[in-house]
Amino acid sequence: YEALIALPGIGRSTAGAILSLSRIEPKAILDGNVKRVLSRFYSVQGDLKATETQKKLWQLAEKCLPLSDYDIYTQAIMDLGATVCTSKKAMCSICPLSKDCSALEKDIVYMLPNKVLRKKKRRESIYFMIIKDSSQKVLLQKRQDKGIWGGLWSFPELDTSENIEDWCDKKVGKNLKSLEYGKKLVHGFSHFDLEINPIFIKINKPIKKQRNQKIFTTQEISELGVPKPVKSIIKGLEG
Repeated sequence: YEALIALPGIGRSTAGAILSLSRIEPKAILDGNVKRVLSRFYSVQGDLKATETQKKLWQLAEKCLPLSDYDIYTQAIMDLGATVCTSKKAMCSICPLSKDCSALEKDIVYMLPNKVLRKKKRRESIYFMIIKDSSQKVLLQKRQDKGIWGGLWSFPELDTSENIEDWCDKKVGKNLKSLEYGKKLVHGFSHFDLEINPIFIKINKPIKKQRNQKIFTTQEISELGVPKPVKSIIKGLEG
């Protein structure tokens, strides 16, 4: 069992299914169908992703697992959830467990398992200013240690409320060769989504750097510690 769950992509439930269905040893499973059957039969309340709910369901899964014919039981409870105790059209009238089903008795079958609405994440927008000079090198800026991507190299940023042309006049001036809007990217964080709007700028002369900035070739950037969106954009430049 321990050797199985140590393998990539094999979790506790998958390992249990392999061992039980192969008649190697009785191990509980807890896939989506089994969670639904147990939640309804025992009227288990709570967000399925919550630690306490998961713990309760695992305890019930282990309690219900027989020591003999466990392969038949494992297949049966999975099939029951997939074909009878379904999420939208539960067929309680033909369910072999209906007589003792707590959710059916309380008339809350379709309320279980509990579906917790996730709070919609806020979205923030920025411009990535991707400046390439006459030597085909790209300007990067070292981020502050605090905040997202702390201490990593990234492109200079501009708030979307600011004017791009004004920024270019101040930073590039008459050296501007071309300016092109790239395809928008969205990078997800735990509490918000960051909408990244790349602006590709080419200039005629070497870049004037500030203290926290350096210029790199695209090859050098690919070997640096940079945020995922920066890697994605650099890969596009190399292509």
